[in-house]
Amino acid sequence: MKEKAKKALTEINGSAILTENVSNFKHGYLLKGNQLQTLTTDYVGIKPPVERKFKTEKELAEVLIQNKKTLFGQDVFIFTMPKNKGDNEQSTPDFFMLDMGGFYSPKVYFMDIMVSRPEEFRFSRVTKLFLKEKENRELFFKLAHRNIAVNNALRQRAKLTKPDIATFFSLVESTKPTTLLITDTELNGLPELTEVYPLWRNVKSLVVKKYASNGNMLCTMTPAFNEIYLSTKQKAKGAPIAEEEHLKEVMPEVKEMFYRLKNELMKANTQLSWNSQKHYIALKASKKVAVFQFSRKKMTIVVMNPQKDIRANIKHYEIKTLTEKVQKFWNGECSTVVIDKAEHLDEVIKLLKKLIKD
Repeated sequence: MKEKAKKALTEINGSAILTENVSNFKHGYLLKGNQLQTLTTDYVGIKPPVERKFKTEKELAEVLIQNKKTLFGQDVFIFTMPKNKGDNEQSTPDFFMLDMGGFYSPKVYFMDIMVSRPEEFRFSRVTKLFLKEKENRELFFKLAHRNIAVNNALRQRAKLTKPDIATFFSLVESTKPTTLLITDTELNGLPELTEVYPLWRNVKSLVVKKYASNGNMLCTMTPAFNEIYLSTKQKAKGAPIAEEEHLKEVMPEVKEMFYRLKNELMKANTQLSWNSQKHYIALKASKKVAVFQFSRKKMTIVVMNPQKDIRANIKHYEIKTLTEKVQKFWNGECSTVVIDKAEHLDEVIKLLKKLIKD
C-alpha cells in the first residue's frame, strides 16, 4: 500500500514538474531541424531544460524565416537583399518585414539578428541603422513594391487588387519603421535608453533561445511578437499625431503646397477642421471633404466627390479610381488626386473651396 502511495505521489509530483516546465515555455516550440512545432508535455522532461547556443546568426535567421508565419503572423512578408562588403553591411538591416495585418495600418520592421554579440556592438549597430534610416526606408519600399506590386502570386496572397496598390503603398511609405533587434541574450538597459533617447522608442528586442530537454530541442521567443504589436498599437492609438509629423520627411515643395492650399481654404472658411490621424490628415467642414496623405515627393488627396465632378474641375493632375472597398472605408464616393507639382494647384484649391461651401 505504501509503495502504491509512493508511486502515485511520484507520478503526481512528476506531472506537476512537467506542467511547470511547460508553463515556463509559454512562448516555446518544439524545434525539429529548422521547423517549429507545438510544444506539449510529451517533449519536456522532469529535469529543467538546458540552454544550447545558436552557433551562428545564419542558423538563427533560418529558424526565423522558415517559421515567419508561426512567429510573426499570417500576414507578414519578409524581404532581403544581398549586402555589399564594407561599411554598408553595418548599416543595412538583415531583413525587412512588412506586416499587412490591416490594410490601412501596415507596419514596417527592420529586422537585425545578432548571436553572441557584446552589448557595445549591439548599441553601435542600432545607431548606424538610425543614421541610415532614410536610405533603408527607400530600399525597403523598392523591395516591397518589386515583390508585391509586380508579382501576381504575392499580390493575391496580400489580397490586393491592382487599383488598391497605390493607396496601400502610400500608407506603407508614410509608416514609421520599428527596429526589431533579435538576439540570443537579453538587451540590458533598453528601457532606460527609450526614456532618454526618443529614437530608441522605435526599437523592440526579441530574445530567441533554444534548449535541450528529454532528448528533444526546444525553442523560445520572448516576448511573443503579438505583445510587441499590441503595445505599439495601443501607444499609437493613445498618442496624438501632430500635423508636422506627416510633413517632417517630405520635400520642401510638398510642404509648401500643403500650407498654401490650407491657407487659401482657411481664408474661405475659418471654421474648417484639420484632423490629424496616424496615416492621414482629414479636412472637415460640415462633413468630411478630403483626406491628405504624403510621400516624400507627392501629396495625394482623397476628394469626397463623384469622380465625374472631380474630372470636370481637375485637368492637370492624375486622378485615380478607388475600389469599392476603399470608397466604403472613406464613407462615400471619392477618388484620389495626385499632386506632384505646384503649377496647377489652383485647380485643386478651387474645387475644395466649392466643396467646403456645399
